[in-house]
Amino acid sequence: ILSITIPKRVKIIKEAAFYFCFNLEEVIFEEGSQLEIIEDFAFTDCERLIYINLPTGLKSIGIKGFSDCYDMISITIPSTVEYIGNYAFLDCYKLVEIINLSNTSINCLPENPGLMVYNSLNYQSRLVYGDKYITFNYNNKVYLMGFTTYQEFLDIDDIPENVTDIYQYAFYKQSYTTDYYVYLEGITISNKIKTIGKYAFYFSYFNSITFESNSSLEFIGESAFEECYYLEEIILPNVDVIENKALQTRAGTIVYCEATAQPAAWAEEWLNPEGADETDTYGYNHVYWYSETKPTTDGKYWHYADDGVTIQIW
Repeated sequence: ILSITIPKRVKIIKEAAFYFCFNLEEVIFEEGSQLEIIEDFAFTDCERLIYINLPTGLKSIGIKGFSDCYDMISITIPSTVEYIGNYAFLDCYKLVEIINLSNTSINCLPENPGLMVYNSLNYQSRLVYGDKYITFNYNNKVYLMGFTTYQEFLDIDDIPENVTDIYQYAFYKQSYTTDYYVYLEGITISNKIKTIGKYAFYFSYFNSITFESNSSLEFIGESAFEECYYLEEIILPNVDVIENKALQTRAGTIVYCEATAQPAAWAEEWLNPEGADETDTYGYNHVYWYSETKPTTDGKYWHYADDGVTIQIW
């Protein structure tokens, strides 16, 4: 199910009615909706649902009503709502805009960077819905939030030039649907990008990442590229901070670091889990450090050939 229209005669959406409707992108309520109750877990794990405007007349949102909606960015709650269950928006990691027109408080809000709760329609949205991407203006940064609609092919190009950061979970599990897997030849990260948030590309199927020259990248968050099973190799720029599991692709990925040694601010398990065995040719990732001259110490090192492009191993 990609889209569903709830008939106006419906008064209750029952418990777990749309549970794990993984591909559901759009929920439309017929004009004159009589909906009063959304029961517990009704929309749990609707991972592609980006935004939803709940109809006037709604009185109750159940426990975990919209939990684990990983792509949800914005929701409007009408003034008629009298009850919002605990954890209604648990693990909605991209939710940054809640328009709550009711007098009912929301418990256990996700701790997402930039999340705002507005209590009237007189607000200035910081979200921009483009033809392909959604961006978010926060703290003098422009975050790439993900696709405006789900893409059949994960083709990450033509990113708006004003984007400076990639938000957490931006392209989380974008290669996976309940019916098929989506593959991509490779992605290019603009040299304007300064941070890649946690789980930004988790479980996405592409075979290479290219960082533009003169990269501004400073930070790669936890599990940003974890379980990218087809990632063959990457030239990693000199990043200040890399968090735990950031590149645990479990793909035998070769990582050519522009750093000459592992910086102190990189997590110990940024590349491989503790106890990983180098003889595991599939799951163990290999790192090479940059050296202009042939090193005299043990380790794996690389440098550019005379053309400044070709990688050569010392």
